[in-house]
Amino acid sequence: MVAIYLTVSSASAYAVSLLKIDFKTSYFISSDANIKDYLDKRDLYYNIGETITIYTDGTLDLRQEKV
Repeated sequence: MVAIYLTVSSASAYAVSLLKIDFKTSYFISSDANIKDYLDKRDLYYNIGETITIYTDGTLDLRQEKV
């Protein structure tokens, strides 16, 4: 019984490591919306890679220059 559990757990862990995340916020926009055409063309012509988002706790002051 333990061997079956370990086999299934190992196979599941391996399968999860192979998952590829493919998510876009445009998936929630209907196909007949005007913004959908813009987003599709932007992705087609200006797709330069992943976007970067930076989250801070609010104490970071970006107006001051620091070395």
